Amino acid sequence: MLTVRIPRRHGNGRLYLALFTAVFTVLAFQLLLGIDLWEEDGTDSSITLTTVWVNGDIVQESLHAQNPLSDPQVPLHAPRLPLPDPWRPGDLEILEWPESDDDKVVRWNQRELSEMYVCGARGTCAENQDKVVMFHTHWVMGTLFHKWSSGEGVWVMSMIKAIRRLGYTVLLSNDSEEQEDWDDLLAVYRELGDRVVAVVIGEADRCFKRESCVKHAGNPNGIPRWKVFRFSYFPHGMEDMTEAWMITAERNNVNPGNHTYIGFSYEDEAKSRPHIPSSDRAHQALVHAKHAWYFFMRPNELAWNDTFWQSASDDPRLQGISFRGTFDIDQAHGESTGWMAPGSIVSNITGVHNTGRIGPKGFHALVAESKIVIGLGNPVMSPSPYVALSMGTPYLNPIKGWDWQDPTNRDRWSTQHDHLARMDPPYVYNVHAGDYEGFVAAIKGAIENPPEPHILPDMTEVAVIDRVRKWLATDWEDEARKIYGRPGAHNPDWPYRWIL
Repeated sequence: MLTVRIPRRHGNGRLYLALFTAVFTVLAFQLLLGIDLWEEDGTDSSITLTTVWVNGDIVQESLHAQNPLSDPQVPLHAPRLPLPDPWRPGDLEILEWPESDDDKVVRWNQRELSEMYVCGARGTCAENQDKVVMFHTHWVMGTLFHKWSSGEGVWVMSMIKAIRRLGYTVLLSNDSEEQEDWDDLLAVYRELGDRVVAVVIGEADRCFKRESCVKHAGNPNGIPRWKVFRFSYFPHGMEDMTEAWMITAERNNVNPGNHTYIGFSYEDEAKSRPHIPSSDRAHQALVHAKHAWYFFMRPNELAWNDTFWQSASDDPRLQGISFRGTFDIDQAHGESTGWMAPGSIVSNITGVHNTGRIGPKGFHALVAESKIVIGLGNPVMSPSPYVALSMGTPYLNPIKGWDWQDPTNRDRWSTQHDHLARMDPPYVYNVHAGDYEGFVAAIKGAIENPPEPHILPDMTEVAVIDRVRKWLATDWEDEARKIYGRPGAHNPDWPYRWIL
């Protein structure tokens, strides 16, 4: 018989409530049906719990036996079976439930924990189902419950899909400043203990600076530092030398070995859309900007003179190309960033037809119907250029900084999207800021030589799954042990020294 200790808990913690309900559900099955769900061989139970699905059909409960995704020795180019559906029965109903986020969290966590306890009692867990990944960040809740489509949202959805396809149990919690939310997280972590392989926290320093969060001599029941991972879309910054414990959506081209690059994929979504041949597309270029104030940034951040758009529209070499925009006009927002040029008044741009914000589906449709997507210099590292390439739409990548003595040296470039700076036409056109002739030549090249849809090799669904598997299978305790005694491993601003 499995014994689960339920701690005393005040308040209405969502993770705690889900844990209690999951255990109660299992016990209720045992009492009401007269069966022992804790039998390891499961011979006395008539309940079947299967959690691995492929293309809507139930397959073997062992992902390893049926899918080479579970074998880290399989190379990326090897033939593979169809990927498992990342969504289990009941997932989408919970995500679309017309209730508050708090209620959705409870429902999600109850279902995840109940399935984990039942399969563990019966000995029928799919591979990794008895291992837990905890997310303590609003980015995950916003993406799952509200379909956030920012760069962080694209990354979250891709990462959650990979984790689910590998079979892990996923728990959610809110990362507010309220102490109750932290108490909730810690109470459930202490109950699950060794089952938890990773705790992903949006603002990890909030945990590190709380004496009750991380395990140290005065808090032996805290979360081990080596299990805490900071959620960061951008691959830079960390509280201490433990940069490997920062998972990122983008690569660090300057120092690629430091952070743990997870990345994302747009492959599933791209394959769900029919490819529009260039000959069937509108004779238009889409400007990559969701805010009008991107056109009014300081000179070192803005790639093109505001006269380029009308001049290019009238340029006979471009055959009457039109420029489309999908940006909002928000003066206050632009001023609040501190990035605008002094004295700028945000407005529409001469030569750019702006439809305003049209949502993810509308934006993706516009990308698929355009001859090229043109960057302004910002936002940096956005997923939109990858989306464009996956639809066969090239990207004009502005070079904002370079060596004036060696302007073609890519190692000295600073671009809107540094990873794409290594690519060439017909997919990516890297053009120096202020170069009108280069600007026109790139658009002309895109019109005359359209590419086929392209997914970068390290941005396929399988590539993301492989990196997630490596991340969650790494012996992070051993990695922490290697650096524990080195200078910089312990932040002097923290009121404690973490322990293994």
